[in-house]
Amino acid sequence: MKKRLLPVLLSLVIAFGLLPTTFSVKAKFGYVQRQTSEVGIAFIEAFEGYAQYAYWDYTQYSIGYGTACEKDEYPAGISEPYAHNLLKKVLPTYENGVNKFLKSSDIYVTQNQYDALVSFTYNLGAYIWESRESTIETYLKNGIENYTDKQIADAFGCGIIDLNRCGLNFANIDTYT
Repeated sequence: MKKRLLPVLLSLVIAFGLLPTTFSVKAKFGYVQRQTSEVGIAFIEAFEGYAQYAYWDYTQYSIGYGTACEKDEYPAGISEPYAHNLLKKVLPTYENGVNKFLKSSDIYVTQNQYDALVSFTYNLGAYIWESRESTIETYLKNGIENYTDKQIADAFGCGIIDLNRCGLNFANIDTYT
């Protein structure tokens, strides 16, 4: 009975947010590769919005939930379920960029923080971790909650308004903005 009760109690504690929000898991033998949660994917979809047909998105054509494509790759457009699957298919590229950065910097984040970083990376590209590493790395290592929204926005190279738009509301790390 005790063996079954402990996992149930732990699940309830986690589900109702009774553990500290800065709690993050370190693997016993090294870094744990993360993936974007379903909540994180839903956040990206809500932020990007759905587009049935390809559109010009600053530097590329995109479709669905902001997934890069060729101008005439989907002449009949795509459905929302197809767009969802397309997003899930390309996310590993962005997750790998975040995972590589976190591992090389020895930084451990919560799932919500990780999802926000993937959302940000999906918006700007996986290269982002190579060009702005030093300030971001410092902020993450020292505890991002110790910095103002303006400092965080400057570190990530986006304006204060774009910070929340990019999904990086680290002041409320347990919520998706």
